[in-house]
Amino acid sequence: MSFHRLYIDTDRSLPVVGVSDSSIAEMPAFVQEDTLSLRVTLLAGFSRVSDFAPIPVSGLTLEMALGRKVGNTSLLYTQAFSFTASDDLADPYFAADLPMNTAAIATLLGSSAQADAYFEVKMLDGGLPRTVLSRLVRIQAAVIKDGGLEEAALPTPISAETCQALFLQRIIPASAGNPLILQNGSITYALYPDTDGSFQTVRLT
Repeated sequence: MSFHRLYIDTDRSLPVVGVSDSSIAEMPAFVQEDTLSLRVTLLAGFSRVSDFAPIPVSGLTLEMALGRKVGNTSLLYTQAFSFTASDDLADPYFAADLPMNTAAIATLLGSSAQADAYFEVKMLDGGLPRTVLSRLVRIQAAVIKDGGLEEAALPTPISAETCQALFLQRIIPASAGNPLILQNGSITYALYPDTDGSFQTVRLT
């Protein structure tokens, strides 16, 4: 399964390109109904001339969420509070899946093509929380949605009796002042019943 590697400079609370590159990195795409698989590596020791030092995972846990910043309340659109820590001491990271198919995300987007939210990562060291990343990101609405494909409607059947009643037995008002006009090529006739009951045909062209 593919994943996005997220390196976090904990000194500046920024996403960076990697251990050897302190340039600010692009955030992953947040698309409705996707499952965003992330591997998060925490880095320390920011310097313009030397590499970061990866922070060991031992004794740490992470919390990750998309939501709004609203005073003393917590409004989350999706979250991942359970991470799997790597056992590679040379490559420490935390892995988790962030589900983007929540009802809260659907409500946030509504009929819009996109909506903004904050992506936040907290590091818990001995149970003490520290926010190491908080970025305003854009959530994109999905084009292909679960259950969004509809089958083409089948033609509605109609009986011969209904066709006859609808199309072959229509009463069309006609008079000398409002005749029924029939045309065949350049030949045109006006047809109407006269007031004495006789049927009149008048060639117009």
